[in-house]
Amino acid sequence: MPQLKLAFLGFCGIAVLLYWLIPSRWRNIFLAIGSSLFLGYLDLLSFGVLAALTILAYFYGRHPESKSLYTICLAAILLLFCGIRVEQLLQKSGLKVPYIVLVGYGFYALKLIHYAVESRSGKFRPHSFLDFYNYMLFFPTITIGPIHRFEDFLKSERRIRWSDQDFANGLERVLYGYAKVIVLANWIVAAQLDSLFARLQPNTALSVFAESMIYGFYLYFAFAGYSDIAIGISLLLGYQICENFNYPFLKRNIGEFWQSWHMSLSAWCRQYVFLPIFARWRKLPLALIGAMLAIGLWHEFSLRFFLWGIYHGLWLLIWRSFRKMKESMLPKPEGRIWMRVSAIISVALTFVFVIVGFTIPRGESLAEILQNLKRLVGF
Repeated sequence: MPQLKLAFLGFCGIAVLLYWLIPSRWRNIFLAIGSSLFLGYLDLLSFGVLAALTILAYFYGRHPESKSLYTICLAAILLLFCGIRVEQLLQKSGLKVPYIVLVGYGFYALKLIHYAVESRSGKFRPHSFLDFYNYMLFFPTITIGPIHRFEDFLKSERRIRWSDQDFANGLERVLYGYAKVIVLANWIVAAQLDSLFARLQPNTALSVFAESMIYGFYLYFAFAGYSDIAIGISLLLGYQICENFNYPFLKRNIGEFWQSWHMSLSAWCRQYVFLPIFARWRKLPLALIGAMLAIGLWHEFSLRFFLWGIYHGLWLLIWRSFRKMKESMLPKPEGRIWMRVSAIISVALTFVFVIVGFTIPRGESLAEILQNLKRLVGF
């Protein structure tokens, strides 16, 4: 990740300094140039493709009544996204095919779909191409998210003023982010915990669970840390960006977990996958599993993430059914001690379900996934 290179910190430091030194009327242009240089430095092809898509999408946004433009825009986004994912899958299977990686396209595609869909409803206030360009290629978030919304970006842009408090908060978030990535994810989890649990007897239920727990903790601290870095740098530039993680491993049920794990992705899938499917067919299982499949396949177009999406979709359905039964048949816990015990049990069960789920994407093949799941249940 570029965020772990000293060149990135140097670029951000110079960009933030110049951003606040130049006259305010030039800041949007400066930000566009900075984002272009950043993406172009990482990969010139990615910059060319994403800039071309940005122009196409903005042209559609000026003519949202055109169904043909809407279709062309969405088809270009989805075909390119699926093509990249299939290409990566073929590469992993050993086939020799041209390998193209568009830096930041996973986050970019979801923002572009958001813009294309919402433009039809006339939801956005008047904006310039520069506003839209900065939103799509915003360098603090283009490679690591979060998936912030255009209307929120515009609102934040209109309110940009120098604030000592925001600047201090931004520096603090950047520091927290690097601490999560470097200290917690890379040193404590990937090095110390991995070394500790390596002493367990291999191929047992305990060792499989421990490996999945390390995998889950590493993903959380790494991605939460990168999100903190993006949010912090955005604050240094005066932009308020949405949160992405909110202590997901301390949640009491799988529903709360998905409201606090990769929150911007979950909110996007609810808005553009779950609600349209449910509105069209009125079938909750189809809508839930469809949304979770979208989350899984967004990460990687593979069988293991397909199964991971199915796993979480089914647990969400089971949890919703249990909640209805609990409300109608089981008495509510009374008393402070029993309520605390109930909360602890709920957190522990949710944690176990989530960690067991990480066994699926951790496997490289269906046989390995099934073998690890068998070991978890004692077979």
